[in-house]
Amino acid sequence: MLYNKRLKEKIESIWVYPPDAAAQGIYGDLVIRFTIKKNGRLGAVELVRTSGHKSLDDAAMKALKGGEPYWPIPDNWGMEAYTIQGHFVYTLYGFYVR
Repeated sequence: MLYNKRLKEKIESIWVYPPDAAAQGIYGDLVIRFTIKKNGRLGAVELVRTSGHKSLDDAAMKALKGGEPYWPIPDNWGMEAYTIQGHFVYTLYGFYVR
């Protein structure tokens, strides 16, 4: 789905692996459930599963919130809001959203 691909690219473009965590070899993954409202603004944001490292969790949340506004929900979807469960992954080789 093109909307999800653009969303993922936008979040990844502003997401930063915390330099202190990267330098210490800290990695992990977390799950964030978030809602995009019809107008493209963020609605509810919830950390569903922590990575176990506050700095990693905070950096992913900051990227998600920093990407606002997103694109409006297409009219043909017939939705007032779109809820996504994003899997944010940090590895020693980089980071990405699944």
